[in-house]
Amino acid sequence: MCVESDVTETVEEARQWMGGVDVLVNAAGINKDTLLIKTSEDLISDQLNTNLVGTIFTCKAALRHMVKQRKGCIINIGEPIACIARTKCAHWSMPLDANMQLALFCRQRCGK
Repeated sequence: MCVESDVTETVEEARQWMGGVDVLVNAAGINKDTLLIKTSEDLISDQLNTNLVGTIFTCKAALRHMVKQRKGCIINIGEPIACIARTKCAHWSMPLDANMQLALFCRQRCGK
């Protein structure tokens, strides 16, 4: 879910099929438990795309409909350990912490 046009199309198909977008649950995530200094560029890109970019795109696509409907709920699921600074998995925990900030932003700007 890291290609924005694919995400937008998927959310639109779901909206048409179900008659609206009331709830979005973002629960996708990947982690390879490796030291940051041994982590490949491809793995970092995969983790950022899955754990952060995909969440941003799904929130953006769902919010378009939720704002028009004047209702909706977004649930971003992550691991609480992401809030703890971890030198071994900084590349994994940073996107999860960013997702928490994204959820707060969406609530402040679009929520009640």
